[in-house]
Amino acid sequence: MSEPSRHSTDAMVKFLKERVESHQGISLEQLTGHASQLPPGLRATYGCSLQSVMFLLQQFPDVFVMRNGNVYVATESRRATPLPNGSAKSSVVSASDRATNEEDITCLTDATGIVYRLFTLYGFISIESPIKASVYFDVQSLENAQHSSLLLSGLRVGDSVVFDARLGPKGCKAKFRATRVTIATPTKLSSSHNAHDEEIGDWSFFSHLVDQHGVVECVRSSFGFIKFGPDEKERAFFHVNNVERSLRSSIKDLPDMFSVGDEVRFNSKLSMKPSERVKWEATEVHPCRSSDRSGAYDYENFNDSEIFVSDDDSDTQDLLETKLDEYQSLEAGFNGPDVGYAELDASPDKADSPGFPVNGETKLMSSLEWERRHKMSGERGLFTP
Repeated sequence: MSEPSRHSTDAMVKFLKERVESHQGISLEQLTGHASQLPPGLRATYGCSLQSVMFLLQQFPDVFVMRNGNVYVATESRRATPLPNGSAKSSVVSASDRATNEEDITCLTDATGIVYRLFTLYGFISIESPIKASVYFDVQSLENAQHSSLLLSGLRVGDSVVFDARLGPKGCKAKFRATRVTIATPTKLSSSHNAHDEEIGDWSFFSHLVDQHGVVECVRSSFGFIKFGPDEKERAFFHVNNVERSLRSSIKDLPDMFSVGDEVRFNSKLSMKPSERVKWEATEVHPCRSSDRSGAYDYENFNDSEIFVSDDDSDTQDLLETKLDEYQSLEAGFNGPDVGYAELDASPDKADSPGFPVNGETKLMSSLEWERRHKMSGERGLFTP
């Protein structure tokens, strides 16, 4: 390797600085890859191995700053360091050292944060160091994509996680997007809390659920119930009109497609008229395919820009409502799922007799009477039951 001249050194530093600035920070490995594009003369003088590039960067601490395996261009901000003779010298403050200048940090390595929002496919992490910011992550970034749902992965709001992240798209309140997430300290349930109550509290925190897996618990001609969630303690009501559109035209009644015990995937929202056991209304239901049972996800309805949403409550809710309510159109005259909830909440000896509210009381009728009444409710005109 030839002896470097002042001119060649300046050229090398300029080349590396331009690459670092163009990427707003870059990993040392990536920068080494760029070094392979150097002119033959510079490449022969300095080399383009990881060790040679690192050695050069260390010779110019006033230009380059290395932290957590990443390279940054030193800012102009300097802090004074007192010297023995009373004078002061300036030392470069790196972007990673100065947590107040968020624009200078473009990637994070082995950072620690706290999960503060969690959905089926994605969630948000809050970090305080090296900067205070929000980090978006999805189900594929958690523990090498081992889980099909964040809600069923064991991760909970309040858990501490360790992650790597890169700068996210502009316009999102979550500044970073995680590329790797591992659970550091799972939340422990206090002995003074009932685990079931804690579990239900976690689920009740969400207003919508996306791509859930469940099992049909009860099915009638036009409606049914799905059990799902941890230990299958949650219940969702669904109507024949909530069945996936492409399948709805091929069936007359729900039993034509679903039986008790069938596995389904569905979207749901909190019921407007919840009962003691049934707190959710399914908005789209379809039978499980083989890929669904293996935990694979179908992302065709979720593009990257839609999933990487703002962590603002209203923004997230608007997006989910648009997606989940797309297929929700009940038959004319159907007054909501509360008329069917009585069936699941009833005692076992009355489970086959749907209830219908009359003057504040629930009158029980046979299944045949119920089906006739429901079909009549869809007719035009006035009638007296």
